[in-house]
Amino acid sequence: MDYRALTLVPPATATDATVTAWLAKQLPRLAPALVGLRRTLHQQPERGGEEQQTATLITGVLDSLGLPATTGVAGHGVVALIDGHHPGPTVGLRADMDALPLQDEKRVAYRSRVANTTHACGHDAHTTMVLGAALLLTPLAPHLHGRVKLLFQPAEELIGRGANEMVAAGVMANPRVDAIFGLHCQPQLRAGEVEVCHGVMMAAGDLFTIEIEGQAGHAARPHEAIDTVLVAAQAVCALHAIVPRRLSPHDPTVLTIGAIHAGLAANVIPGHATLTGTVRTLSPAARLRVREVMEQVLDGVCAAMGAHFTLDYQVGAPVVVNDPALTDLLAQAAAKVVGKEHVRESREPSMGSEDFSYYQQLAPGSYFRLGTANDDPATHHPLHHACFDLDESALPLGAQLLAQAAWEYLYRAAGGPLRQ
Repeated sequence: MDYRALTLVPPATATDATVTAWLAKQLPRLAPALVGLRRTLHQQPERGGEEQQTATLITGVLDSLGLPATTGVAGHGVVALIDGHHPGPTVGLRADMDALPLQDEKRVAYRSRVANTTHACGHDAHTTMVLGAALLLTPLAPHLHGRVKLLFQPAEELIGRGANEMVAAGVMANPRVDAIFGLHCQPQLRAGEVEVCHGVMMAAGDLFTIEIEGQAGHAARPHEAIDTVLVAAQAVCALHAIVPRRLSPHDPTVLTIGAIHAGLAANVIPGHATLTGTVRTLSPAARLRVREVMEQVLDGVCAAMGAHFTLDYQVGAPVVVNDPALTDLLAQAAAKVVGKEHVRESREPSMGSEDFSYYQQLAPGSYFRLGTANDDPATHHPLHHACFDLDESALPLGAQLLAQAAWEYLYRAAGGPLRQ
């Protein structure tokens, strides 16, 4: 589709009030295009590091808008710039692109056509919303005091990849991003509801792999073997005791063993076992401490049983910490889009992780949640569920909110008065 056919004519004058009204007025025309775009992405999901078709689709939309795109960033990432006609700062809008290794079990016309791969975390919607924001902001370029940088990020679901590699590739420079916004679908909120957070919002997330080496043997002669199944079982219990007994209860930490692999036969004691899991923390001190205590615990358990271990601990995304002033601006923008009564403050940090935090290491950022549920139970499935789906009326709202936030940031930086 040539999105220029939408012919969004910008307002003759650009004040906070006129632009807010103009953005809202475009939604009926924008909505069908965004629904179609999201469904196309949903039918051709690609896992982290494999987002080639997704990048091609994104580039096609940007080309339609006359926005040159840089492709192949950190794999299949795409970066584009909306240049305002007046000098000013640069605000970033970020979307993740990758799908999950999960079979789509929905019974809808737009279900995934790729076996064992589906958009069960809403990244197709995030990409659609940022493209929708581009559709809204591009006609406003004559009124923009600064630039809007669009960041389409691959591999968010892969720890240590995604945003980390985008930042390493220089996406926060040339021009330097002065502030950045991102969002996530939230099936626990209704479409038309927004959740913001001032300060700490999401945990740091790390991945670990433990390799235990023992001595294989016959199941009838365990005294001649070093049983790695038993060692692994004791290690799991001991590791799970770290949080309640070795760490402060005032510093939330979650340690989870997600997989254990050992042995192939009922009558063979295996000589090797592998455990994998994650650690979630809200402070740098807890992050360092849990790794240190894991080493101590594994050393003691394995020594007692005559086994040996290696711990491969991969540091992932840092804590998501939202800038308070930028979040104030975001909340004001959200109130203009969905109504103040539908904007709420997050009550407590999530122990999930999000690599948006890498961008926040280089610029103030604010990450928010956008409701995607309605009365249909099909929209109530949690993220990462095989039947995850959303109320598609959230798509134009997300696009409008991102555009509103970007506009207000640049407008305020230029000294324009904001209507509360």
